[in-house]
Amino acid sequence: MVRVLTAVLSTVLIAASPAVAQTMRAVTAAELQSILGEAGLATSVIEDARTGAPVAHVQTAGGLQFWVRALDCSGTPKACATLM
Repeated sequence: MVRVLTAVLSTVLIAASPAVAQTMRAVTAAELQSILGEAGLATSVIEDARTGAPVAHVQTAGGLQFWVRALDCSGTPKACATLM
């Protein structure tokens, strides 16, 4: 029950916070996985079948799961300028 309440509270807090964007530089799938891993998040990266863009599946220690999709990709290996 405590885990459920923690997950619900976390979701509400995340949903209530404003969206923030920061423009840095384009990242590759390997860099995306490395960045999320260094943040302490369990991450697996797959490739979108239609576009070839990286999509990261992330799971937190509390069991919360989310996806990070890369957009605006170009080059070889694909480097993507937008993460959603």
